[in-house]
Amino acid sequence: MKDPQKYEAIKFLEGKRVYLRPIENEDLDLFYAKALWDKEVRRLTGTQTVFSRLGVQK
Repeated sequence: MKDPQKYEAIKFLEGKRVYLRPIENEDLDLFYAKALWDKEVRRLTGTQTVFSRLGVQK
């Protein structure tokens, strides 16, 4: 993980079982390959759009 002081203005949510933070460029490959094409994630979020990798990066 990166230096938390770099993100002073960004709010993080932390609980006993979850730690949420903004998506970063380093997360792009994993997010694009796993989350956007996972049938269950698409069903639960109602995602109908097909995204390009470049579109996700922007």
